[in-house]
Amino acid sequence: MSTGTQTILSCRVEQHGDATVVRVAGEIDRWTEDDFAQAVDESMRGRPTRLTVDLRDVTFMGTSGLRVLVEAQHETQRMRIVLGVVPGRGVARRSLEITGLDQMLRVFPTVAEALARA
Repeated sequence: MSTGTQTILSCRVEQHGDATVVRVAGEIDRWTEDDFAQAVDESMRGRPTRLTVDLRDVTFMGTSGLRVLVEAQHETQRMRIVLGVVPGRGVARRSLEITGLDQMLRVFPTVAEALARA
């Protein structure tokens, strides 16, 4: 967890068989991007077949968070890991839609669906 000016982020990594889920809550901005990137990077070290990033509890997502997702997409493709993103209905979804990243990333409505279909 990082604290910047008033920024708090929580990242929890969970194993689900051969899949990994990174559950993110709080604000993803320039003060917390390193924590977010580290959680995603560490989740790939075990070489899961699928990686799902759950952003449903994200309350702010700046360009730094979007950059982490783009870098994760490139790295998972290189490693042959299927990346899925669950943005929920909040700010994370809006950030992905505004930037068009919802068309580049595999977006799912729920973690269960991402685990089943990713």
